[in-house]
This record gives sequence, C-alpha cells and structure tokens, in this order.
Amino acid sequence: MIFIRNLSLALVVFVTGFLCSASPRLGDGAAEAGQLGLLHKAYAAADYGRSYDLAKEFALNFKRSAYLPSVAWIGVKSAVETGKSGLFFAEALEGFDGHGKNQVLKYDPVKGHRRTVSGDKDAAYVFVDLPGAAAQRDYLIENNVISAGDCALVDPGDEIRNLLRYPDVLLKDFMAPLAGLKKGAVCFYGSGNYHHLARYLIQNIKSEVTVVVFDAHTDYRLGGDALFDCGSWVRPMMEQPNIKKVILIGINTEKKWFYENHSYRFPEDALILQKGDAPSVYTGKFRRLRLGNMESPLNIPTKDVYISVDMDLLEEAYATTDWGNGKVSLDQVVSIIESIKKEHRIVGSDICGLADEPDAKSLRSLARIALAVKEDIF
Repeated sequence: MIFIRNLSLALVVFVTGFLCSASPRLGDGAAEAGQLGLLHKAYAAADYGRSYDLAKEFALNFKRSAYLPSVAWIGVKSAVETGKSGLFFAEALEGFDGHGKNQVLKYDPVKGHRRTVSGDKDAAYVFVDLPGAAAQRDYLIENNVISAGDCALVDPGDEIRNLLRYPDVLLKDFMAPLAGLKKGAVCFYGSGNYHHLARYLIQNIKSEVTVVVFDAHTDYRLGGDALFDCGSWVRPMMEQPNIKKVILIGINTEKKWFYENHSYRFPEDALILQKGDAPSVYTGKFRRLRLGNMESPLNIPTKDVYISVDMDLLEEAYATTDWGNGKVSLDQVVSIIESIKKEHRIVGSDICGLADEPDAKSLRSLARIALAVKEDIF
C-alpha cells in the first residue's frame, strides 16, 4: 500500500513537471546565466547604452527564460535613460506567460513613483513603499495600533519594485534600502510577490537565530540554482550559517494545495507544521518526510527568533490575498507568536501577503499580527 502511494505521488510530480515544461524556465544554463550577469554588471554600473543592447540580445536568445520580464524591465529602464524606444521589450513579452510580466507592462517610466517617504529606517515599524504598504501604515496609525512617530515609509527603489524574479546573488546589489533596520523592527512590504525580501532582512541578523515562517506555501521551489523569487527564497535562506533551525508553519496540504506545494518541494531540514490532511509527503527516491501539525512543539534551539508572516496562510474569513487562502485561523497565528515570545526574543520580523488594496478584514488581521510580533525589549 505504501509502495502504491509513493508511486502515485511520484507520477503526480512527473506529470506536473511535464505539463510545466512549456512554461517559462531557465534555459541554457551557463550561457543564460553568463549573459544575465553581463547585463546586470552594465546596468548596475549605469552603462545604460550597453545594458539596453544586452537586454535586447538576451530577449532574442532566451525567449522562454523565467527571467525575461526582469530583463525586459531593465531594457525599458535603459531605454528611458538613453532616450531610446522600449517598445521592443513589450513586444518580447507578448507570448510570455509567467511571473513578473504584468509588473513590466504596467511600469510607467514617465510618471515614476512620487510618494513622499518619511521617518528613519531605525523606526520600530518600517513600511517599504510597495503595493499596499502605505495603506497598511495609514490604517495602523489611524486606529492607534502604532504611532506615526514610530514608523517610517522607505522607498525601495525601482529595482526592488520591479525585479520580481532575479538571481539572489545579483539582486542583493539593490538591497541598500533594506539595510540598517533597527533590531526588533517589524517590516511591512505589501504583496506576497515580495516575500523574497525576507531573505535579505534575515541576512541582517548576525546572531544565532531560528527563523519561523508563517505561510500557506513552502516557498522552496526548485528550478535551477539561480532561480530566485517569492516562491523559492526559503531554499537559499536555509544556507545562511547562523540560522540554526527553520520552522514553516501553516503549510496547506489540502487537495490541490498539497500537490502545488509538493511540486515546489518540502525542505527536509526544516520543521514543517501543516494544516491539512497529509501527515507526510513523498520527497523522492521512495522517501517520505513526516510533517507536524499546528499543535506540534517547536523546540526552538536559540534565544533569538526571526518571524516572517505571509498572510495567505489565513482562512478567507481573515484575509484577502493574491495567492489564495490557507486554513489557519488568526487566533492560531497570534497564539503561536505569543508562545514564542515567552521564552525567546524577536530580533526582527516581516509581514506581507495582502492584496494591493487591502480590505477591512485583512487590515484588522494585520493589526493583531503586528501587535503580536512587536518585541518591546529593544
């Protein structure tokens, strides 16, 4: 019986991979990575004429690359800086169906981003000015959850805002806006499309730390060593030397969610608390990984804890998100966070996952979680 179940799951993963073979992907390995590296180097050095040419060359050579939208955006931005037309890059995306495309197509280089930033990055609550974050800040201030003097609105820059899928080692060159946050700060950055920013916030932690991620997804998708976005950031994060344990809480294992997360993989070196019907998952080579449930002990080995919350783990009654809803109640999330704080200190946290225009129920849930994760000792 176990053999049949393992064989069935292996078949599901194989079929999923086959069906996705026509989807955007990393292409010719070293050649693609090499050309992307040259493009990045030129753009980061403000050599916009060369970055325009290299972006165009990449789009012609790697039409199905998972990074095509980010390359197209660099091409458009380079076109603006050099006075050239960016129409080619919009046309290059016409037959593309993948993450980041809409971000490029709605980019307005003339209008730009005009919101006035405020406060200092050493504030207790830092709002990165990405879709939905300013509305979250305004709600929390107006409802006396936080005070205006304790928060800051930070401009992340066009690169963080638009490069939704980009190699980890390259994207870090644009992360200066997220450096220097106060120890224990709560960082808000709106949509779950930006959950990969948690990777860089966690890199700011230098002490031995346990990372607790609340999410309906594992965010551990495989897809080439360089593929990095909101669905794969947990994998490189787990390689950080001072991280002693990673705990994923709220992973949805019901029906289609189970197979979606399974195709994204479950990290074998993490403690996974699932919400659903799967006590274990098949991990390949006829091995199964046992999962915990929402009542399983966390057994945190460090004094310091970092908490990352993607609000898509919440039931629909508590939040509206762009990535569906999990099966966890708001009380469960708050209770677990409060239990962690009894014996550990929160050295940093981030919250994301709401729709770009958050509704009332989502904002009420956000307020409760924001109060729960705030650490008063710093």
